[in-house]
Amino acid sequence: MPGIAVELAHSDRFDECEIHRVPWDQTYTSEQYRDLLLTYSGTQAMPPNERTHLLDQLIAVTEDEFDGIVTRPLVATLTLASKRP
Repeated sequence: MPGIAVELAHSDRFDECEIHRVPWDQTYTSEQYRDLLLTYSGTQAMPPNERTHLLDQLIAVTEDEFDGIVTRPLVATLTLASKRP
């Protein structure tokens, strides 16, 4: 249960809490995944030579072990609660 759902369920300000989840897979080529990782602040904060080395290794592993494909399982969660009158 998402943290917000726990808070809403224990609050005296809201009635029933509903949780809706939508799972999906997002598939990338190894180059597309590299581009995605370059948008992450943790990756951007790395020293350039370390970042390049890490991403080059990642590309090599995905090319050698996974035919150049990376699939990320993702889930979008929507939590709803009605305010008590």
